[in-house]
This record gives sequence, C-alpha cells and structure tokens, in this order.
Amino acid sequence: MEAIAKYDYQSTNEDELSFRANSCLKIIDFLREENSGWYKAELQGSEGLVPGTYVDLQPHDWFKEITRKDAEEMLKHAPDGSFLIRPSENHQAFSITVKNGSKSDHWRIMRDGAGKYFVWVVKFDSLNALVKHYKSSSICRNNKVLLRDDKSPGATASSPSWSKKEEVPPPVMATKQIKVRALYDFEASDAEELTLKKGDIVTLIDKIDQNWWTGSIMRGGVEKKGYFPSNYVEAF
Repeated sequence: MEAIAKYDYQSTNEDELSFRANSCLKIIDFLREENSGWYKAELQGSEGLVPGTYVDLQPHDWFKEITRKDAEEMLKHAPDGSFLIRPSENHQAFSITVKNGSKSDHWRIMRDGAGKYFVWVVKFDSLNALVKHYKSSSICRNNKVLLRDDKSPGATASSPSWSKKEEVPPPVMATKQIKVRALYDFEASDAEELTLKKGDIVTLIDKIDQNWWTGSIMRGGVEKKGYFPSNYVEAF
C-alpha cells in the first residue's frame, strides 16, 4: 500500500519519519488504538510513524481495513481467485484472503530485511507487484488459484499462461537439514502458523527474520509446515 505526502513533515520523536510533500511512502502497518491516526511507513530504507492527516492513501479495490472474518464473508459468494489484502490481526503485517472453492484461504504477507514482500519464495518491491505476479502464477500450492479482479474473467485450467515452470517453487532446503527442539507449547493462531508441543523436533526451512522461522514437522504421519516464533525453540 502506498501513500503520497500532502505536506512536509518534520519528525518530533525518534520513532517518527520525516518526509517532503509529494514523497511516495510505502505503508507498512495500520496502527491500532494506541496510535490512532498514525501509520507505520517506509521511505528510502528508513521506517517510522507518519501522521495519517499528512498523507493520501493510494487505494485499491482489493485493499480493505477489515478483519479476517469480514474478508471471508465478503468473498463468500465470489468466484475462485477473488481476493482481499488486509492488515493482519495478530502481527504488524498484511494478510491476503483468497477465495478457493467452498472456502477462503489466508496467507500472511511477510517482509524481509530489505523491505521486500513475499508469501512463499518470490519477493516483490510492492504489494502491487505481488498481486500482479499471482494473477499469472498460482498463489496456492495445493491447487491452481490465480488472483483475479471481480470484473475480469476467471482463468481456466487450460489457460495458456499456466505452465509448470511458472509455479512458485518450495523453499530450498539446505543439503544438511537443520533441526530444532520446541522448548514450549505454541498454539497456532491462523492457518499459516505451526502448532508446537514441548519437545517436538522441527526441521528448519527458513529463518524469515529474527523473530519468526518456518519449519516442518511430522504429526500423525502427515507433514505440517508453517511459521513459529524463534524463541520457542533451541538448536538440536
């Protein structure tokens, strides 16, 4: 999500971001009650709080400041591939909700240290670029689901834009698998997270950042993958 500065703003606290009128800012998070009227934004590699009254959000039909439940309700009767991007309820990030058959799937949109957005492996400079990519490459790994605007015709299984080489590849595992042991129980709060029980042995897939890692675990003969907090595990 982008915003254009309407006026110059000089920060008055260390956690704020200075900018000039007409600057294009990348909105990272819509802050909650404790910072009502302020956004967290990025400009030229620097991050900080900006007053909402100083910027104009560049809206998209696919962005809604709503809850996960509301997103599911809005997409209930929409065609497959219809989607909404919304602020995550549990993290300072965005989530994407996509209609997939009789249900809606949810994925957290992560950001790396360089400020790039990603759902799986491919990374993007903006949410716009992420959306554009997944209109021609499946965002779902279990079946083919292409993002689509409600007013555009849905892609079919025989669409010529689809080919094996366009599929998003799974994370590349190191030759020597790294395993970690769960120190505490962790209950997943959404479909992207991985529930852990104390003592579980987890195969590490990727260290997304210092706080969240991705891994896999065998449970009941089925491999489960997802995000978990890094401080809940130790090297094994």
